Amino acid sequence: MMRPGTRLRGISARWCSVKTMERLVDPALADLQLEYESAVVSGRKWKRRWVWTAGHLAFLKMMAAHGTARALGLLHDLTAEDRQTLTRTFSYCAGIMMLGTLLLVVPFLDLVTLSHPRSATLLLYLFPQALPLSVPVGLTFGILWGFGRAAASRRSRTVVLIVAVAFSAVSFTMLAWVVPATNQAFRVSLMGRPVMKGINELTLGELSQLIETRGRDPKAVPDSRDIRRLALNYHARWALAGAPFVLSLFSVSVTHRRRRGRWMLGLAGGAAISGYYIIMYAAKELGLDRTVPALAAAWAPNVAFLLLSVLYLAGSLSTPVRPPKNS
Repeated sequence: MMRPGTRLRGISARWCSVKTMERLVDPALADLQLEYESAVVSGRKWKRRWVWTAGHLAFLKMMAAHGTARALGLLHDLTAEDRQTLTRTFSYCAGIMMLGTLLLVVPFLDLVTLSHPRSATLLLYLFPQALPLSVPVGLTFGILWGFGRAAASRRSRTVVLIVAVAFSAVSFTMLAWVVPATNQAFRVSLMGRPVMKGINELTLGELSQLIETRGRDPKAVPDSRDIRRLALNYHARWALAGAPFVLSLFSVSVTHRRRRGRWMLGLAGGAAISGYYIIMYAAKELGLDRTVPALAAAWAPNVAFLLLSVLYLAGSLSTPVRPPKNS
């Protein structure tokens, strides 16, 4: 039986320095293992489960605090040029996110009439479902336009990727709980009566529970195509939550050492976003047809763009930087 914390230590060792491992990771995991083994020896099953859960949560909280401290230290070391580059980049990101959100909401406005007694509330319910789609678009174009025409330092690229991770975490929260709740609230408010939840209105936990129920009792979800839709929807939410980081990494890799004009960067952003969603919908159809497993179909666009990012970075690092010509 694997000791609790062994996997966490293996993951931490890949990303943390030796000093961080010695001062933070190893002592925290040693305490977790000591308390867990004490509960096992005493035969207290619920105590053992509580120690495992509380220990892992405490470890994650400690690593989040450590990461925040490192990020704040990084911000303190930014130069004036870094701040200017990041200000420009995040301004582009915010503007495109807002524009993208509005464009995604507009097609549904015909459902919200001003005569409806709760028209303002209905309108607010539309925005959460648009944000997980508009955020990756905003980050992609913002980074391309912000980094593509000026040399971005390693510190600036790191800050952008940290922000992208934060957006992925927010997107996961939206897709797992907020969007299903607001979708259902919108439907109930629009119809004026209780409405049965569809797949998109189920939280991530409810989806997982329904899939597990189908595994124990096939009659719970009799249609095999419906169970594939449930599995695809479940894995797709996890994958789409990773889109802000994946597309940000791709944009950073594209602009790592090459400078291009704004139109070229705009075309690159459009091609990236179109390619991502084309792969996503094509893979979804393959998943529904059982050509590929649901997990592979959901993560196909993220894997494709991660590979492209690695190829771009490898190509840019292997290409020598040409010194500027003397005027």
